[in-house]
Amino acid sequence: MRKGKIIKNLKEKYEVKTKYFKDYDLEVSNKSKTYYIKVLNVSNNHQITVNSKLIWNIKKGKLDGIKFNTLDSILLSLKEFNKLDNKIIMFTNKPYKLLKALNESDLIDISEETEINDIFVTYNISKLVEYMK
Repeated sequence: MRKGKIIKNLKEKYEVKTKYFKDYDLEVSNKSKTYYIKVLNVSNNHQITVNSKLIWNIKKGKLDGIKFNTLDSILLSLKEFNKLDNKIIMFTNKPYKLLKALNESDLIDISEETEINDIFVTYNISKLVEYMK
């Protein structure tokens, strides 16, 4: 789902303000709360690793057998984003895998988790709307 479609779906139910040059993309208000949403443009060719509460690694690549070959990688800093209340990270599509680093060599698959380090994480707009009720 594209970012524009996410905004359109949210505007049907909530007051949405698009933010530029901020640590978040959308400020969504309902009757009682304000949510801060960061939209990450990912596809099923992306693998996301949560290195810590502040740093996420987003890798773009392709699957070769059971191995994920990385073509491009960026580090995402969430330092300022973590200072906000009611944080949400919305993926435009479901990533290949969502992993969490336990230490330097151990990773666990957290693809089915909806909350990571006090941040609600989803790629499904209906789950997002349900969470914000």
